Amino acid sequence: MGNTKGRFCVAAVLTSVSVLSAAVQLTTEEHQQRNPAISGKIVVHEYNRSGNWDIWVMNLETRETWPICTE
Repeated sequence: MGNTKGRFCVAAVLTSVSVLSAAVQLTTEEHQQRNPAISGKIVVHEYNRSGNWDIWVMNLETRETWPICTE
């Protein structure tokens, strides 16, 4: 995983070869995002959408996002 200008990318793992493939950009928003953590089909990350660092979730299959902790 990398963080470029507040947007995060996820590197997919090829299970049959066990090497990293190309990174996939998940977001295009201008607001800063950082510290992604992946578990299965869910990504949790910090998002500075409202001027505060909130915690958001993204479903990797549907690309749906929602906040789980906001100030």
